[in-house]
Amino acid sequence: MLKINLSKEQLNEYLNSFIWTFKIGDNIRYNIDVIFKLIDDHNKLGECKYAKPISILCVSVIEAILVDFLERLDSATRHFPSKLDAKRTDIKNDLDTKKSDFQTIYKGQIYQYKRLQNFGYKELILFYKKFSILGSSSESYEALQNLGRFRNRVHIRNYFGNFERDEFRTFSESRAQRTIDSMEDIIKYFDKKYTRP
Repeated sequence: MLKINLSKEQLNEYLNSFIWTFKIGDNIRYNIDVIFKLIDDHNKLGECKYAKPISILCVSVIEAILVDFLERLDSATRHFPSKLDAKRTDIKNDLDTKKSDFQTIYKGQIYQYKRLQNFGYKELILFYKKFSILGSSSESYEALQNLGRFRNRVHIRNYFGNFERDEFRTFSESRAQRTIDSMEDIIKYFDKKYTRP
């Protein structure tokens, strides 16, 4: 049996405390709704195994939270997390080197600006580790990297040999539960450490 310890309402309340970009938050909530439905179906139908999609979605939610927080670190002034004030200049300078030119057209006008590059999952975790955003324990970052490799098992071929060759072994119920727990832990961590003022 799989379970989420927090209710949807609790998760939404936590997310509301720290999510920076409305659309990312909206999409996270949508995916959490899907996760709840998949867990419910997984538990009701014994022969129906949804450990793989549940796991992939949980890690995708974690990644979205990490990306959203980078957006906040990049663009926030008053809402820059006070717990990171000592590293503010270094973080902002580092993020400035990770921007690309972007252009959009609105009502016939061309607008050009710089925006953060699209971070790969591994790069994202390395950035967080570099500035100890999730604490100083290397195990936390290692666990997140392992979750990324786990999520990459979305590819059936398993070219890189991540985890077992048989998907029913890789996407076990115990691993799925650990991804659910990790998602909840990340949400609670950001609510506790990095709420917006």
